[in-house]
Amino acid sequence: MWNTDMFTLDGMRNMRKTKPRSNVHIWMHYNPEITPEEWEARFHRLDHMKIRRAFVFGDFGRDIIDIAHKFKIGIHACQSVVQNHDTSLPKDHPEWFMVSRNGVSSAGGINWLCMNNPLAVNYVYTQVESLCQIPGLDGIQLDTIRYPQIEISPVDSSVSDASDYCYCQYCRDKFKNRTGIDPVDIPEPSSNEAWIQFRVDTINTVVREIARIARIYDKTISATVLPTPVIARQMAYQGWDQWDLDAIYPAMFNDFFLEGTQWLTRCIHESIQSINMPLYAGLHLPSFSAEMLDIALDASWEATGSALYAYENLRREHEDVLRRRRYFF
Repeated sequence: MWNTDMFTLDGMRNMRKTKPRSNVHIWMHYNPEITPEEWEARFHRLDHMKIRRAFVFGDFGRDIIDIAHKFKIGIHACQSVVQNHDTSLPKDHPEWFMVSRNGVSSAGGINWLCMNNPLAVNYVYTQVESLCQIPGLDGIQLDTIRYPQIEISPVDSSVSDASDYCYCQYCRDKFKNRTGIDPVDIPEPSSNEAWIQFRVDTINTVVREIARIARIYDKTISATVLPTPVIARQMAYQGWDQWDLDAIYPAMFNDFFLEGTQWLTRCIHESIQSINMPLYAGLHLPSFSAEMLDIALDASWEATGSALYAYENLRREHEDVLRRRRYFF
């Protein structure tokens, strides 16, 4: 049991004062048009805020890694795993992509790779290994390592067939071999525990192999995930409380869930009870004024640290809050 006083603003601030100062990480987006001088200015700015880890989306190379290391900032490649952004891949290999319960291929726009298709899975592993070979890269962070978020029908509270994945032949055959049941014949798939667990296990297997690859190359391995183990399992068949990673980064974007900042405290407390790795609370900067960011950081006191999405949304008022708080090691 725990004290409900921590849900109050004063309670959160008092509890935060009893723990060591935490650290803040940040997500960034690579743009090849940004000059080396501009990258240096960005990392210099992060250095002033004592932000020592950046998760970078995009096809970057050693150039920005070397610049970041001058300021003792680690660079981690943020890799979208299941949701694929290579526009040529759906044309070349449409059979690699998930199929919804109503038979529509996700290659038609959503582009979610099926993690039971051996060729699609091998493609993912090859991508991760290529990232691990970038000289000087500090780590890999997995993104979209889950199924698409399911949509609930407003009529009968059942899962929408259009958002229920994956019913490709690989998944159907594999599940049928395990259970003797074709998943398309399951009348209420959202409540069938065997079918739910099958998909959770599928993602768990992929995570284990990616972590094994990363550790061969001595790279830190982490993941961006949905806010809590319960939410992740219910919404995207993601069992991240079962993963063996170096750190976990739940995207606790309270504005996406129409929740206040005290919701962060509840999510963090619920999550850390079931894991044995550092947890960093992902905060959605566009939704925060300076005052609200200050409150959100207080609400995250129980986490190992916080992570900000994203650098491109970091305003001067946010920077002033971080510098004033000295919310870092």
